[in-house]
Amino acid sequence: MKVAIYIRKSREDRDDYKEDTLLRHERLLKEYCDKYDLRYNEKSIYREIVSGDSINNRPQMQQTLH
Repeated sequence: MKVAIYIRKSREDRDDYKEDTLLRHERLLKEYCDKYDLRYNEKSIYREIVSGDSINNRPQMQQTLH
């Protein structure tokens, strides 16, 4: 099954880990996809650093949905 990966970090989030939050989440999601034979490619990975309560204010989320 082909999937999209959406990774978001709020601008307000702090990185308390050695590894950046977005990179850590991306690594975990890729591992999950590999484990369950879910296919993705670089064009299907959407990364976003934004604060906002509404998905209308998240351009990468809008792109993911389309």
